[in-house]
Amino acid sequence: MVTACPYLICSVQRSGSWLLCHALQDTGALGVPAEYFHRGDEQFWRGRWGATTEEAFLQALCERPVTANGAWGSKMMWNYFADALARLRAWPHLSLPSDAADPDVMAAAFPGVRYVWLRRDDKLRQAISLWRAAATGQYALTDGQKAAPPPPFDQDAIGRLMQWVEEGEAGWRRWFADHSIAPLEIVYEDMTRRLTTVVRDIAAFLGVPLPQGLGPIHPRMLRQADDHTERLVERFRSLSS
Repeated sequence: MVTACPYLICSVQRSGSWLLCHALQDTGALGVPAEYFHRGDEQFWRGRWGATTEEAFLQALCERPVTANGAWGSKMMWNYFADALARLRAWPHLSLPSDAADPDVMAAAFPGVRYVWLRRDDKLRQAISLWRAAATGQYALTDGQKAAPPPPFDQDAIGRLMQWVEEGEAGWRRWFADHSIAPLEIVYEDMTRRLTTVVRDIAAFLGVPLPQGLGPIHPRMLRQADDHTERLVERFRSLSS
């Protein structure tokens, strides 16, 4: 059961959200954040929770992925945020009017919810990361794995993805401004340099005590950017200038 401050990690793909989610989970005190609202992952979670109906799934989503202190967290990507809101707004359990404001929907489902906004400054590298992952099916690297070589260079595809991630970030920026919400803003490029400090900042933002003696937090996965990435960046820039 959720008893500590619930939170959403609001982001756009390839902004380091899994790096952050794993780091938060590894504290043992900040929930088990994952992509619970992503339709592509839903069957996995339904199977794990034995949730065969929409009612059972949403109830389990709100109650099951917590740490012992009752902390709950989830990723929320801009491209499926509207879908998540619609599902929660229509959930009979919450007894909400059909025109309930977005923040009221989230607060009804997750009382006291707070928002962590994770974004990436370098949109070109973000787009290249997304382009490579989609083409190779390789979204993460663990020890012993090597990054697959990129597909043939496609300036148009990378450019479209760059625009897509920019629109996603702008969507979050607008939504926070429209609803006078002040999220804790985390920038990927800063997070990779001081992951443990960022985790502690989030715990302080949420008012959740961390275990005494908690040491440095290390990434579970390997960095995927490589020499191919740098060559792609330079080629894209040279052709766009």
